[in-house]
Amino acid sequence: MSPDVTSETWDEETRTLSVTFDAVPGTDYVPFEHSFTVSVPDGFEVTDYWLTGFDKAELTLTAGAGYATFSFAAKQAGTAEFRIVFRL
Repeated sequence: MSPDVTSETWDEETRTLSVTFDAVPGTDYVPFEHSFTVSVPDGFEVTDYWLTGFDKAELTLTAGAGYATFSFAAKQAGTAEFRIVFRL
């Protein structure tokens, strides 16, 4: 687990991965974008995702064979929760 990630949970019933982490915004002089990649097992696909305090338009999803990378710039410092829903 990354030092910025404070918890990870998997809900088998809803096939939802929840990741809680410490978000830190960049500045005009030092822009910063959070980015993390999750494995997507064979047969699964990402069907929905959201981040507390963000619109989907503010999140970038890049998916490939076996992975999905999510990127965003934090608006303010604090704890954030990201949820990713998968489908078989």
